Amino acid sequence: LSGSLPTELALLRSLERLYISSFNGLAGTIPTEYGKLKNMQSLTLSGDLTGPIPTELGKLEKLRTLRLSANELTGTIPTELGNLKSLESLFLENNDLDGTIPRELGQLKAMTILSVKKNDQLYGPVPQEVCENMPIWLMYGCGVKCECTRGCDEPCTP
Repeated sequence: LSGSLPTELALLRSLERLYISSFNGLAGTIPTEYGKLKNMQSLTLSGDLTGPIPTELGKLEKLRTLRLSANELTGTIPTELGNLKSLESLFLENNDLDGTIPRELGQLKAMTILSVKKNDQLYGPVPQEVCENMPIWLMYGCGVKCECTRGCDEPCTP
């Protein structure tokens, strides 16, 4: 396979799991149409993807795992991801994301893993809302300050 991620996958309304590693030659942006995959429970898109994380992914109410690691995604972490009430693990490491961790992620009571490592432009403290509903494991980058009392990574050295 080569080219961009096919938008036609959004037509597979009963699709529950999708694993695409662009080490297979796929590149480009994440189609906003993927927000229509209402039965999606596990979404992994890794490799050479670029652009922002589509806010439409916040509509995937059944999503339990979102892994967008090892890409070149840019922009901020969408606040809409705070709508994913079933989300258990969120992996956003190894991208070019910037800004702060949105406090809306504190609404994700089922979340046990949040990983934002190796996003050198992320900064600021982990929001109190996220700390209060702390995932079992929070992996953060050097620019992010973690003052939560449990679950934080060891401090890193740049």
